Amino acid sequence: MSLTSRKNGQPIDASWFNAISAAIDALNENESTHEIANGQAATALINQAFDGAVISSVRYFYEAQRNDGSFANGEFAMQFVSSAWRIADGGYEGEDHGLTLSAATVGTVGTLKVASSSGPGTGTLKLKRRTFSV
Repeated sequence: MSLTSRKNGQPIDASWFNAISAAIDALNENESTHEIANGQAATALINQAFDGAVISSVRYFYEAQRNDGSFANGEFAMQFVSSAWRIADGGYEGEDHGLTLSAATVGTVGTLKVASSSGPGTGTLKLKRRTFSV
């Protein structure tokens, strides 16, 4: 049996492979790490852009660490509502990390941005995400 046909000999549709790929991505939660500068202006995060015509929302879980020892875990959502992307803050546990999350919208595409306060130093922002289709 080949990977392009079922056990009964029927062909496997490409959308079936796409569905399995999406399910595996959801299980892996697409973890990424982003370096944060001290006093950073709102900066787009790499690979954190979504098209509202395809994705209606993105659920994030995060870990923020700054060089002053502040450490926090939290969650938020990026949602496409009324033709614009927005951030819905879910709160955090730990120290005030001094990070401000925002969403920029161009057309239907939304990009996650992060700014940081000056003082706590540089750090990292680790993200895990799950997307929801339109």
